[in-house]
Amino acid sequence: SNLLVRRDLMLRAPFDEAFSGWGWEDIEWAARAAETAAIRHVDNPVRHHGRLDLDRLLERFKRSADNFKRFSTLHPALARSMPIYRAARALGATPGRRALHPALRAAVRGSAPAPVKVAALKLLRASWYGEALR
Repeated sequence: SNLLVRRDLMLRAPFDEAFSGWGWEDIEWAARAAETAAIRHVDNPVRHHGRLDLDRLLERFKRSADNFKRFSTLHPALARSMPIYRAARALGATPGRRALHPALRAAVRGSAPAPVKVAALKLLRASWYGEALR
């Protein structure tokens, strides 16, 4: 994500340095910053144009699980309102969910249509997040 933020807001609401690695630090920051300032979201999708291979993306999502857990602990009401949280809780309580990981990875890497790949990626990420929330 890209941020364009006034200096005074960053001083009032700095990033939480307890987040580690990639993922959720920007969303957690926005949740806190929105308590004292109006936040305007501009839909500016990130495109990697092949610079981030699929294995690295999958690894980033997997490693972001601890950050998701931290976000969920700091902002439980907001987390509960998110579909990814609800999916993670459901998958985290599902026996044998890890057995699905190879099939989901194969769907993400395979030649399936883009919506199928996206759905598989979301399920895989939710499964990892569910493990972190347990």
